[in-house]
Amino acid sequence: MRFRLRHGSTDLTLRPGEFIIGRTTSSDLALDDPKVSRQHARLIIEEDAIYIDDLDSKNGTIVDSERLTGRRQLGHLSTIRIGDQWLSIFDTRETENLRPSSKRCPACGAENDLEASECVSCKRPLSRSRTMARTIEISLAGSGADRTIGDAPNKLAVIRPLAEKAIALGKIDEADRFLRSPLESLLEEARTKEIGEEDFEFGVESALKLIDGSKWEGWIAWLFEFHSTQGRVMNS
Repeated sequence: MRFRLRHGSTDLTLRPGEFIIGRTTSSDLALDDPKVSRQHARLIIEEDAIYIDDLDSKNGTIVDSERLTGRRQLGHLSTIRIGDQWLSIFDTRETENLRPSSKRCPACGAENDLEASECVSCKRPLSRSRTMARTIEISLAGSGADRTIGDAPNKLAVIRPLAEKAIALGKIDEADRFLRSPLESLLEEARTKEIGEEDFEFGVESALKLIDGSKWEGWIAWLFEFHSTQGRVMNS
């Protein structure tokens, strides 16, 4: 399927048809927010396009920082605010262009095939994607979506290759959009438990790169708090 919808740690594959967002539990995506109407907005998913309607909601729908009036076509990385909830649209045809063809060894820097289990140069074991092992697939009622729920490291495993490629291509704003929600979730987890070394290093490296090019000024504070929660001292 071409289009995906992300809300917090929930990642939805959108199938052709209608998809209702609202407060009622019968909605395809139910949002527990008093500012959200029972049936607030509707996505219309086609094979090559996706649209959104506001269903005469009390507080309205914001799309890409503009109040929605009438039907509007959504694009890759479009943002939707319903009540106090933020949602994002992903076009898999766009993200496919960002998928890496190889992975780099963290020890020696050599390029390896994505499926390689050890480095071709230094023979160090290489980690495999944890996406499938740490993802729960849940089929939603209705015609609209399949839902994937996971913890912050799982979301990093999904988004990491896209973000790394975007950074390599100098698309810092796009990398920021990919990483903002997963890294904020990672910080939430870091406040309550120890984060694995691989995810810690990726979070730090990503934040440092985003500090230099992102329009958001919160990455410096994120970096300091992330180190503090893990009892680590930042390197100068």
